[in-house]
Amino acid sequence: MYCLIRVNAHPSLGNGHLMRCLTLARIACQQGFKALFIVGDYPATPVQFIVAAGFNYVLVPVTEELQDAHNVCELINDMDASCRVVVDVYAFGAAWQQQIYAHCEQLMVIDDLANRPHYCDQLLDHTPGRKPCDYAPWVNPSASLYLGCEHALLAAEFFATVDEAKHQRADYCAQQRLPKLLVSLGGTDPNELSQVWFDLLAPKAHQFAGITFLLASNAVGLDQLASKIANFKQASNGIELVVDAKAMPQLLLNHDLAIGGAGVSALERAVVGLPSLMLTLADNQLKQAQALIEANCVIALGDWQQRPSQGAQQTALKTLLEFKQDYAHYQRLSANAFNLVARSEPYRAIFDFLTNHRVETR
Repeated sequence: MYCLIRVNAHPSLGNGHLMRCLTLARIACQQGFKALFIVGDYPATPVQFIVAAGFNYVLVPVTEELQDAHNVCELINDMDASCRVVVDVYAFGAAWQQQIYAHCEQLMVIDDLANRPHYCDQLLDHTPGRKPCDYAPWVNPSASLYLGCEHALLAAEFFATVDEAKHQRADYCAQQRLPKLLVSLGGTDPNELSQVWFDLLAPKAHQFAGITFLLASNAVGLDQLASKIANFKQASNGIELVVDAKAMPQLLLNHDLAIGGAGVSALERAVVGLPSLMLTLADNQLKQAQALIEANCVIALGDWQQRPSQGAQQTALKTLLEFKQDYAHYQRLSANAFNLVARSEPYRAIFDFLTNHRVETR
């Protein structure tokens, strides 16, 4: 039995869709499925992450929706094996899904926009506060909906570190020590905001126990940031660059504060109770950003889809420097973050997808 995963990744789109699908693929393999990724052949598609995780992939031409569905159907027919299909592509909706539906045993859609028609067996949207009424106009009535951040496709290692993380956050507040800061502005950082924050933070590095910039190997401007950090380290220590982190839960555990986007990484930080100064980096993050603000587990720095003015940058820096000394506020944000993502059945949607069978109607 195959689990086919149709997903795209490239520098301007980011790696988030691919990363959550890798988590799904690992679960599928644990349940006895063979996972195969079907990925659009964009320039700089980061297939190295698929290979490093031990999975196979097929590149398909970047084309319009119905032609892509035709290409995927041909792949399924050539395999001559039963399969279940996951699609995590914003450009595809019901037209793509209805073509695939007849060729697979189950079809799961991963979405977080609730803005276009879908036709599937399961729909997963991990946005905090998402409700069935958001999808009522958009999805076939027979589809099962898995909504809210309790269904976030986070690696199991994040949930395994929660108890240790609670001790770490409490110890930080009790000792009131200088914080270790993590700057994580999307794996690919297409607007090179990491360099903006480097320029802001370098003169203030002595006010932190350490500053770590986190990027993927396909990040825009990676070489320039690496050069800046190397030059800084010739005169002073305190700033590091981590590329393609191999143990993300432990990395988050080892830091006391974060500056980060409002996508999947915001939920990873929440699971381990890491208070964040949050930047909205894409339109699809707006709903989740608002939910995180309402849950009072982040400090919002606003929309950074475009490089902000010098004044806005200085305001953001001032907010960071003030917050790092407010341990009572830190404790409140951390406690609320721990409570955001339930740990009881984090992968129920995936298990249902892998085990359910359609009831054919006549």
